Amino acid sequence: LGRNLLRPYVILLDPVLGPIRFDRGVFVPGKPTSNYGESLPTNTYTCVDRLAQVNRPIGNAFTSNPSGGQTTGEAILAVFALAGIPASHVRLDGTAMNNSAPSYTWPLLVDPNATNMVPVDAAADDNNATTYLRVINALLKQQNYRGVWCDENGIFRCDPYIDAATRTPDYDLDFDDELAALVAPQRSTTRDVSQVPNQYVFVQSNVTDGSGNPVMPTVGAGIWIWANQNDGDTSIQARGGGTFDGTLCSGIGVLTQVIELDAADHGTLVALGGQTVNANASTAKTFTLSTAPFPVVWHEDVYSYSDQAMGGGKLLSTGWTEDYGNSRTPFGDVQHTLKQVA
Repeated sequence: LGRNLLRPYVILLDPVLGPIRFDRGVFVPGKPTSNYGESLPTNTYTCVDRLAQVNRPIGNAFTSNPSGGQTTGEAILAVFALAGIPASHVRLDGTAMNNSAPSYTWPLLVDPNATNMVPVDAAADDNNATTYLRVINALLKQQNYRGVWCDENGIFRCDPYIDAATRTPDYDLDFDDELAALVAPQRSTTRDVSQVPNQYVFVQSNVTDGSGNPVMPTVGAGIWIWANQNDGDTSIQARGGGTFDGTLCSGIGVLTQVIELDAADHGTLVALGGQTVNANASTAKTFTLSTAPFPVVWHEDVYSYSDQAMGGGKLLSTGWTEDYGNSRTPFGDVQHTLKQVA
């Protein structure tokens, strides 16, 4: 996890524009394998995203904004600097980065089941230690930002969460367009309707009075309840119904999940809870598609997809696999996993 970085790229030949280069990210190389028996010895590297450079244990307890006065953006840049990442490698978007940063203390070791400190996109932490990534994502999440990610140029991106259903599609795919013929015939959809919660209770973990003393949250002031009454086949009504008592639904058709969150205020708690609802409560289809070479796909792209047989709509990319092939077939198909959001 040193400073050596690898930037793969592909070049596609356009009949009009000529060769076009597409950068495919910046990665940290590791685990080199030397291959012999060919005309020229080669090396194979297993590489990881630059997030690995901050998904390392800090090695001590850590307090954000220890002296007060820092903005959230300043506090985040301080964590990156501690991890050895210069500010020029970080892009902070949105006005919330100017909000005051909280003064939180993370212990050396963190309970792996502590929902209020677990970052959105974090991998498993070594020995459950507090990592730079955990702190960065917790500070972002407190302002209703999505987890930090790295773009195709290797820049760490910190930007506000925007519901995918409201975003303008980045790309349009039409399976039935015979002229484009971009999507391969073998494609599938999957739905999981068995364990999807239809009621969430979100609790703000850091509710205080005007003097900074902790107080018990209540509905509307530190507690937000979301329920799916009748939308789709995992709704409370579709599963057999339930009884609404003014605050909670209960009954045979109710599957409730309680989540504790750090939030700047109740409005931010509602926004953070909305992220979870959008990510987990939907019973929409998951699409698995293959396309021809598509070197512009990246992080959580939104697609507009048309398909008379499978249906379509607005889809959010949740993963993709790109085959670079070999010298004879240098660039193969791209496998997409997409979730329907609208």
